[in-house]
This record gives sequence, structure tokens and C-alpha cells, in this order.
Amino acid sequence: MPFDGIADIIPGIGFLDDVIAIGAAYTMANMYVNDEARRKAQEQMRALFGDDILKEKELALAIEAETSK
Repeated sequence: MPFDGIADIIPGIGFLDDVIAIGAAYTMANMYVNDEARRKAQEQMRALFGDDILKEKELALAIEAETSK
């Protein structure tokens, strides 16, 4: 049975522990995903779904990189 630190029934703070747990999991996973892992994932996505699958993502990343200069 899952453990819930703060009951979700409590208004306002019931989901706070859930948000913190998800944020911590995202942060920890992000620490271990390096550029090499991202490149391999993109290659696999292209192999499975074709070249068009990542064009929107690549465009968004290019725009983000350009605007952050």
C-alpha cells in the first residue's frame, strides 16, 4: 500500500508532498541524463519513427538556444 505523507483530502496542501516527490524524482533523473544519453535517445526515436518525429523538438531547442544568447 502506498504511503502518503499528507492526506490528499486536506485542502490546499494535500497534494504538496506529491508535487515535491515528483520534483525530486525529475531532478534526480535529470542529473543522470547526459548529452550522450540524449543523443542516443534521439537516434533511437529516428530509427523507430522516422526523421520527422524530432523536427518540432529540434526547432524548439534551436529557438531557445538563439534567444538565450
